[in-house]
Amino acid sequence: MKVEIRQLLTDISFFRETISGIRFICEDNSYFTSFPSVAEWTGGDVVLELRTSDSAAEIISRLADYNIVAVPQEGGYRTRSIRFAIKSDNDIICVLHKAFADSNLRKKAHQLDGLNQNVDQLVQQLPHVRHGAFSRGVKAMKNQIDTLKNIRAYHQKER
Repeated sequence: MKVEIRQLLTDISFFRETISGIRFICEDNSYFTSFPSVAEWTGGDVVLELRTSDSAAEIISRLADYNIVAVPQEGGYRTRSIRFAIKSDNDIICVLHKAFADSNLRKKAHQLDGLNQNVDQLVQQLPHVRHGAFSRGVKAMKNQIDTLKNIRAYHQKER
């Protein structure tokens, strides 16, 4: 692997923004849409589904830094995907896992913000309903998100 730490962090954020899905394909053409365990998948092809086809060339060049030869998929609905063969111990698996974990965390935080706004609007429309009746669950979820953010910040400081 010939990437530096700064490039690694840049790649993680780039993959988080440009990749919409991932498939780990087994030899019998079955596949996983989430990260499988090593017992389930030790190597094979990986297909990255992209948000836009414009980013395919950039992703291929970034994957080349990890010694991966990727090719764009053509035809039908696969025009916005890239396929490459790797083993489960390749470094790119960790990078992609981190990118997807960050993306999922961001989605959950966005959903909680939207839920909190909906609760505030509902409380304003119903004068006899106390905000606390709805907000206990929302506050518990917010605390969980804050805890995850603190853990993430702590891990980033350790690096």
